[in-house]
Amino acid sequence: MDFSFLTVTDVAKMLHLHPETVRRFIREGKLKAYKIGKSKLLREEDVKKFVSNCLLVDTH
Repeated sequence: MDFSFLTVTDVAKMLHLHPETVRRFIREGKLKAYKIGKSKLLREEDVKKFVSNCLLVDTH
C-alpha cells in the first residue's frame, strides 16, 4: 500500500485551522498521527475521513 503523509502544518493549512488545533485533535484522539523521528505525520486518508465525519455531524 502507498500512503501519503501530511505534516501538522499541512493539515492545518488544508483545514484552515491553527496548527495547535490540529495537535489538540491528535491529543484528543480525533486525528491519528504517527511519530516519525521528531515529526508527527498524519495519513492523508485519515484526514479525509475526519473531515467527512465532521461534515456528517448534525448541529441542529
